[in-house]
Amino acid sequence: MIANPCGTDGAVSGMAVHADEEPKAENMTRPMEAGEYVAVSPAGGMCSLRIERVEPHANKFSLAPEALPSSGLTEETLAKYNRPVWRTVLQMTEPSQDVRETVIFATRVAQRLAALGDGIVMDTCAYRFFGPEGWPVQEPLPDFDAREHVHVHLESDSNWLHTHGLIKFGRPELEIYDVPPELHYAAFEMLLNTAQYVITSTIITPKQTCGDPDQPFYAREGTRNREGHWNDLAVLELVDLDERRKPIPSGAPKALQLFAAS
Repeated sequence: MIANPCGTDGAVSGMAVHADEEPKAENMTRPMEAGEYVAVSPAGGMCSLRIERVEPHANKFSLAPEALPSSGLTEETLAKYNRPVWRTVLQMTEPSQDVRETVIFATRVAQRLAALGDGIVMDTCAYRFFGPEGWPVQEPLPDFDAREHVHVHLESDSNWLHTHGLIKFGRPELEIYDVPPELHYAAFEMLLNTAQYVITSTIITPKQTCGDPDQPFYAREGTRNREGHWNDLAVLELVDLDERRKPIPSGAPKALQLFAAS
């Protein structure tokens, strides 16, 4: 019911079996108990599944009411998340040759588990939550849409916008500092567009540029907000180039204005 080779009866196309058993039919049809399992995508991507019984605990996950919508939660789904009976930890362990295929597979398995178990999915890489329907995307692109897997966060106090979720695809996260409030939406759209580009086309590395050649975004290794936020994650900070084509200390207002006008 979770995954089968034909994807029948609502299951995800692929296989799921106990970690110590062969993927035979008789091993794929028994009820799942607590333990370690393996899920395999059609292209051979591997994900681990750990199913465990959850003991009641006092430490509840909490968010300010104003932060609930951007996280994908409501007060009702937050309450549901905080009173689990079972917990499944799903982790991509070995992607197929096309990492997108395995990320999509893992996402679909998580959605299927939520549907069968009346559960809530916490996407720890993208810092957001969703249910069986997945993360809502308006007018999704037909083949692949990064918005389903990558989330953009805004720290309004510092006007810092950054992505979460690119790491699932082996790509550095992206960030822009000192974004004027009137350019927040443009920065939000630009980061998602760039996420789509680096996942589906070409990765951007430090000292490269992207965007309009007349006023591009310059990428350099992100060094701020390391402790307690990025830690060891790879991050690219995007900044403007000045008249001498040298990167400025912080921010990209000129490139963002050009993006907003395009």
